Amino acid sequence: DRLKAKYLKNPELRFQALIDAANKLKKTFGDWKVPWGQANRIQRHANVADFYKIPFSDDLPSLPASGLQGTLGVVFNMYFTPSINLPPLRVHKKHYAVVGHSYVATVEFGDRIRAGSLLQYGQSGDPDSPHFFDQAKLLSEKRFKPQWFYLEDVKQHAQREYHPGQESRAAAAAQAGQ
Repeated sequence: DRLKAKYLKNPELRFQALIDAANKLKKTFGDWKVPWGQANRIQRHANVADFYKIPFSDDLPSLPASGLQGTLGVVFNMYFTPSINLPPLRVHKKHYAVVGHSYVATVEFGDRIRAGSLLQYGQSGDPDSPHFFDQAKLLSEKRFKPQWFYLEDVKQHAQREYHPGQESRAAAAAQAGQ
């Protein structure tokens, strides 16, 4: 996002850095013309607090990343791991998103408010939940899900309703009937 001081007044050094970067891409991916989402990926693992312990793997399913570093002013903010080549300890060519925005929303104000939102991977931290990684495809495609603002829209799109105490009464009644 910023040119290092050593490059500011040295165009030859900047050009050499570009050549070095192209050579690194060619060595890692076979060509310097690598699509962003082929090298930069989204992959989610459960119950790992330290990002350096996350078991990223080029052999596991992942999605193309759409984001960049936040300092560049992008909506889909992501920071990535580097490629790692430390056989037999750890090897992966691709870069995996490890941090970034957790929630992003857009709101259009007018006669009727329209909004879209995105939780970077999904709403749930439970890997068995259908909402663990369900928004990652939207993130990969730079899209938002509809954000329901009005009560009638919320009710229309609700998968279920919950009223505090309702489930405990139903459970007590079911248990009493046994």
